[in-house]
Amino acid sequence: MLDISNKIDSSTLEVLKYISEAADSVQVDFFIIGATVRDIIFNLVHNINIYRATNDIDFSVRLRNWDDYKNIYQKLLIQCKLISL
Repeated sequence: MLDISNKIDSSTLEVLKYISEAADSVQVDFFIIGATVRDIIFNLVHNINIYRATNDIDFSVRLRNWDDYKNIYQKLLIQCKLISL
């Protein structure tokens, strides 16, 4: 696996850390999907510059139950308020 952690811009890295903390709080893994993955691979792995119309980060988690959903939702909501999205 390639270690590109030192190449990710600070804003994206901050959001990914918040997602990671929220996923950890309910003891599940997450993965990034969508255009962000493409951009990371093109730009950070292959040095191909890209242009994006949006800066959203899509991610996916597999939760065991609705309680986990409520917990991760609340954690993300609190974190979003902290970073003033």
